[in-house]
Amino acid sequence: GFYEQKNINSEIIIEDELIVDLDNIKELTTAENLQVIITRMTCGELDLIEADERTFKYYAELETIADLRDVFDSEQLQELNNYIYYVDEIPVGLTLENASPEFKENFLFLESNPVIGIADMSENKEIVEEFLIYIFETEI
Repeated sequence: GFYEQKNINSEIIIEDELIVDLDNIKELTTAENLQVIITRMTCGELDLIEADERTFKYYAELETIADLRDVFDSEQLQELNNYIYYVDEIPVGLTLENASPEFKENFLFLESNPVIGIADMSENKEIVEEFLIYIFETEI
């Protein structure tokens, strides 16, 4: 896997377990899950967020997702260009339909236009950058 191949000791924290249903945002479970996710992102406790496209856009509009131009250099962004997901013309995520099969096996939202992005307050952006390149099997 990624950690062994890159000889990395720290773990990337990915949120993919709490469900947020924007159609029922007033429902207690949805509201609690949303609050937990946003709090963890703003406190630097999450590195990556995975969600369906609509929910991911919601997080991005709250400015909790990093601008990919602050993480990847221009050459890397060019290599990932076919996967980039934009919100208000800002590259904030990567669509997952072409991610590596190893990663897709454990992905919760595969049937609903999944997107992954970096939590803006992540303290592991360099490792996350390598991880995203790894899951897209892109040689950058």
